[in-house]
Amino acid sequence: MKVAIFVLIFSFSIELLQYLNIVDKLGLSKSKIARTVIGTSFSWIDILTYIAGFSIVLIIEKYWLKKGI
Repeated sequence: MKVAIFVLIFSFSIELLQYLNIVDKLGLSKSKIARTVIGTSFSWIDILTYIAGFSIVLIIEKYWLKKGI
């Protein structure tokens, strides 16, 4: 559970940095590595997919793996 929450918070943090256009503000717009790692475009769809993934992990952990299947 702690790892899943950490990953969700990390993902939201990256999306926030993308929303704030941090790559350009730090002058890293020409750096392929920075553009790849941080990203350059905010997307609400990404937020929804992070939440969906988090939910799927929790459901699998709670119902599927606890039953020993």
